[in-house]
Amino acid sequence: MSLSILQHVFKENIAKNQWILEHIGHMIGSGIEAYTAFLSFGGRRVLQVGVWEILFWIAPGIIGSIASYIVSKKYKKLFHIKVIGVE
Repeated sequence: MSLSILQHVFKENIAKNQWILEHIGHMIGSGIEAYTAFLSFGGRRVLQVGVWEILFWIAPGIIGSIASYIVSKKYKKLFHIKVIGVE
């Protein structure tokens, strides 16, 4: 996330309200990290699901990535953000 923030800070052209998309992505990314840590280390002791423990590592990333895509798309449209260099 730090590298993404630095890229955003040092860009020459930044779309108006693009910081909102950056913020959303980093908030969801933090959630992915927290859920992965809890489920893969603490949750496996409590739930003891055996071979299915791999889901505790994978599921938060998949669910969070989908959520990030959907929410970013919604706010991109809501705030009329045109990301420079991407479209």
